[in-house]
Amino acid sequence: MSRIKTLQISWQAYSTYVPPKLMERMSQPAPFLESLYLSNLGGVWSTNPLPLTLFSGEIPRLTRLTILHGAQISWDSPLIQKTSLTHLHLGDMTHWKSDSIDRLLDVLERFPRLKSLLLEQSIPIGPTMSDRVVKLPALTGISLADDQSACMVLLRSLSIPPTALLSLQTFLNPQDGDVNPTLAGSLAHVVPFFKDTKTVRMHITKDAGVNQLRIQSWPTTITDRAVLGSPHSSSTLVDFMWSAEAAMDIGVIQNVCTILSLNGIEAYSGGILSFQNQHPNDWRPIFRDWTQLSTMHAIGTMLEVFLDAFVAPAEPPVAVAAAESEELPTTQPPPLLPSLRTLIIDRANITSELGERMKTSLRTPECKVQTVQIHQCNVKGAFVDELKEIVPDVQWDGKQNRTLRRPGPFWATGGAMEIDGFETMDDGTEEPELVLGSFDGEP
Repeated sequence: MSRIKTLQISWQAYSTYVPPKLMERMSQPAPFLESLYLSNLGGVWSTNPLPLTLFSGEIPRLTRLTILHGAQISWDSPLIQKTSLTHLHLGDMTHWKSDSIDRLLDVLERFPRLKSLLLEQSIPIGPTMSDRVVKLPALTGISLADDQSACMVLLRSLSIPPTALLSLQTFLNPQDGDVNPTLAGSLAHVVPFFKDTKTVRMHITKDAGVNQLRIQSWPTTITDRAVLGSPHSSSTLVDFMWSAEAAMDIGVIQNVCTILSLNGIEAYSGGILSFQNQHPNDWRPIFRDWTQLSTMHAIGTMLEVFLDAFVAPAEPPVAVAAAESEELPTTQPPPLLPSLRTLIIDRANITSELGERMKTSLRTPECKVQTVQIHQCNVKGAFVDELKEIVPDVQWDGKQNRTLRRPGPFWATGGAMEIDGFETMDDGTEEPELVLGSFDGEP
């Protein structure tokens, strides 16, 4: 131990005791240790806290600490009491959960040079004893995954640079079937991280059991499909889940856009996974507010949402306030996406029917799209040729995504499940099956 700089140890224990031989080896001083990773591969099993005699308390150079999967440390551990950490990553600290968050703030206050903080199911949820605020001026990244109230209390108790990268994942508990008040309360704590946002990606899940709204943002205008489609590339990520009993309608999306001041975005990437077409369909109120949007990245079902906005029946004129004695004049609703010039279509099953709707939408005077990119879709070559007669610039990768043609999960019947991007709620991905060659008369 006397010469080690980096130490990674994983063990598999299905009891509450840390293996004694492991502790024997870790009882010696480690004067040069800079990075320590400990993980119990036994899964959710929680071990007893690591002993206070760890490394004999002599770890003066330790700056990176990661402890995951049920391995526990006490509040008095030398790992957090006798170090100057710059990176602290903790997961499943079940022994901490019943304590006050002040205990955690005491720890964080000791690390003014902390750059990276990751806490997963490790934020205390006991009574809060004070309204203190701990400053972490050097923080460049914070990731929280825990109970909603715990995450909000911690964010409220920390002063961190608005330029820090944020990742927040939590389950909401809406009251009386209305998620909006709960969601608004959570979003209020992350508003500074969305300041001057230029690009937004939303992944929406609406199925029989759960709703999910995942929002990513960038401070610059992103037009690269690979970046727009990545679930982890943004500077800010907030991921909310709640019971399907509370609605996931267009009003929820509108409230999010209002609270986070997303009206000025210039690029949008959207993906939807829905059960029996229950996702928010009429996006016209939002599209009318996005007056500066120039690039739309439509993944799967989001393409239909985009197209339907342009071919839906006209909305009634809006009444304008006037003198009481006068009849109220009316005005037409503002145009949809007046600055939109580039449409990127990704992983969509463009059937003949959808293709006709697409041509109709792109021909409407309101649609100003000049460039269409088609990536990893099922689409007929003849349709692409027809599209080139409508849009000046059509780019197609020439590949067919056979995965889109496979039957849905065994519990999805009648083709009711619509999947885009192959994303699931745990960010798992299915590698698309891409092939060149004929498909319904393609070259």
